[in-house]
Amino acid sequence: PKISAAILAIDNLTGEIRAHVGSSDYFSTERGGAVDMTQAVRSPGSALKPFIYALAFERGIAHPETQLDDRPARYGVYAPENFDLTFQGTVSARRALQYSLNVPAIELLANVGPNHFLARLHEAGATIDLPKDAPPGLAIGLGGLGIKLTDIARLYAGLARGGSLPDLVERLDAPPKPAAEQMITEPVAAWYVADILRGAPPPGLIGRVSAAPVLFDAFARLGREVEFVRQPPNALVVRGPEGLPPPLRNLRTDQARTVEANATPPLRIAYPPDGARIDLGLTQRGAGSVAPLALKAQGGAPPLTWLVNGKPVGEAQLRRQSSWTPDGAGFARVSVMDASGMTDSVSVRLE
Repeated sequence: PKISAAILAIDNLTGEIRAHVGSSDYFSTERGGAVDMTQAVRSPGSALKPFIYALAFERGIAHPETQLDDRPARYGVYAPENFDLTFQGTVSARRALQYSLNVPAIELLANVGPNHFLARLHEAGATIDLPKDAPPGLAIGLGGLGIKLTDIARLYAGLARGGSLPDLVERLDAPPKPAAEQMITEPVAAWYVADILRGAPPPGLIGRVSAAPVLFDAFARLGREVEFVRQPPNALVVRGPEGLPPPLRNLRTDQARTVEANATPPLRIAYPPDGARIDLGLTQRGAGSVAPLALKAQGGAPPLTWLVNGKPVGEAQLRRQSSWTPDGAGFARVSVMDASGMTDSVSVRLE
């Protein structure tokens, strides 16, 4: 009672949407049935973890057999915990993803970089909503952002296609869209993730009671066998970390698991100041030639990545200053993130 659900079924090969159920009962006010939940912005929980692993595999940071630490860790003030509040010690990346462990996922995200992860999702065409009063940080790996079910389903279809994302087709009589090649990851990383998820155990208590029965019933109605992702010829298949090259046997220590308070000066945005009203010269210049806004930071560990309203501004830079050209007047949320995951944000009004 009072619970709603949505399902989107996509033909991975063609991108055609075979079924689109936006709610459990359109006419139910208690369930909010008139709301199409495939288009609602919701926290994805752990649903984006496979894409953290895919990016780590793609960049050569880790392999499915790389050993990760599932132990208490702290990143500044952020201390991730597993759902059952226990730790399993040293585990392979394969087991960590199969059991949806939070701590290893955050350790990988810290090495990949939250800014690079967000940029990859944006490049893949996903619309991401970040909390207005909080800068993007490591918590995005555990559901600390908003995304639509349609985008999540398309991202998973990309895994089934070896990393290539399909254009979704809702109407067969609609004019064809120009083909836009978008990738969520490269083929080997996509196969690694798909191979790992094939061995995942049944979901935990919450998923088993609520979502899993509906999902398994939907799978049964497809009336067809599962087609597994084909193994690329250059995939490295080994049993245990001993078969890996030495750099891949354990996660590199590029990112410190514990950020000491006095290790580096705290990251702060020096300009623009929080709450500032900034004159961009719109009345003199006109809307077509807006003056760029200078961005300056203090402290932190380079390289620094700047984001405006959740979207990266260029590439990470070793310098502590950058610039951004607004598209007009209004409010903007400016954030900066350093190599260790520390962040700072300000809100400004552009006039």
